[in-house]
Amino acid sequence: MELNSRGGCHLVLIVTLIFSSSVAFAQHEDAITKGATKYSKALVKAEWEKVLDLTYPEIITKNGGRQAMINKSKAFEQEMQQRGFELQKAELSDPLEIYPSGKFLMCAVPMRLTFNGPLGKLYSESSLLAVSSDDGKTWTYIDMAQVQINQLAEIFPEINSKLSIPPKRISQD
Repeated sequence: MELNSRGGCHLVLIVTLIFSSSVAFAQHEDAITKGATKYSKALVKAEWEKVLDLTYPEIITKNGGRQAMINKSKAFEQEMQQRGFELQKAELSDPLEIYPSGKFLMCAVPMRLTFNGPLGKLYSESSLLAVSSDDGKTWTYIDMAQVQINQLAEIFPEINSKLSIPPKRISQD
């Protein structure tokens, strides 16, 4: 097969586009993973200020502001402890595909929380929704265990229909 100069240019352009989009995805995936790891570690340590630093700002606003969310988080933590549950660890899976949604980039990161409880281990599976409003330079997160899909649609009316958010599940050992 022979390539003329025009066909060769198209091939070079296509290869360049594929390579640069792969590099961009890898960079985004790395940033998403680093932020999600910080979020999950702060969650396990009950470092609510750090969790909120990494939370998508409109979620904080819709929940009464920063102090209200800290108070709710502390109250939930106390309630869980009184019932004999303790958060042991948070495990993250690799980020799923990144999708543009209006002026945002979005990506789900599956997360599994393990609690010790009075009847053994309890597992909560959901995800963090990574959201970027600056083309992937910075990412904030929404804990999908705490948000319903209809609430998400209110916040992001242009959410991409291809965005896959794993369903919430709870199981016990």
